[in-house]
Amino acid sequence: MLAIAAIAFALGGTAVSSVETLPACRAASVSIPEAWKTIGAQGRVQFRIPPDMQETHDPKLGCVHGCEAWSRGTFRVVVAHGIWGVGSFDDEWLARACAETRGTLRVVLMPSEEGKKHVVVVWPVNDTSTQSTNDILLNVQWTDPTDEADAKKVIASLTAKR
Repeated sequence: MLAIAAIAFALGGTAVSSVETLPACRAASVSIPEAWKTIGAQGRVQFRIPPDMQETHDPKLGCVHGCEAWSRGTFRVVVAHGIWGVGSFDDEWLARACAETRGTLRVVLMPSEEGKKHVVVVWPVNDTSTQSTNDILLNVQWTDPTDEADAKKVIASLTAKR
């Protein structure tokens, strides 16, 4: 671990060792339409998706602890179950990460762009001492620019279950 930190420092970056060291996300004011479907992911969180997204079953997802996916054209939302921590993500993803608090839920956002493909990994941090394979990552992907507004709404809709 020390060697990784030294390499990251030598390259001008710093290794992320905890969520507390991440910068705060920029505040965004996003309104989620009431007509959107609420998805109660296993565990302690929920999020909303547009009503025209369809559940899909893709055997290529290869989620070890299970996953669910919804799509509409190039717009896709995937929930991956597992036990997640800072060590689950490589330095490249963490270098783009920011953290925010939504009520009692801490959330880490990790955006990425490759050409037209946009991906935002949303990690609702499990701050309890009970780790579970019911913890999730929300992976939001799109390539069509017309899906960006809906993608932002899905990302903003992730909250603790009420």
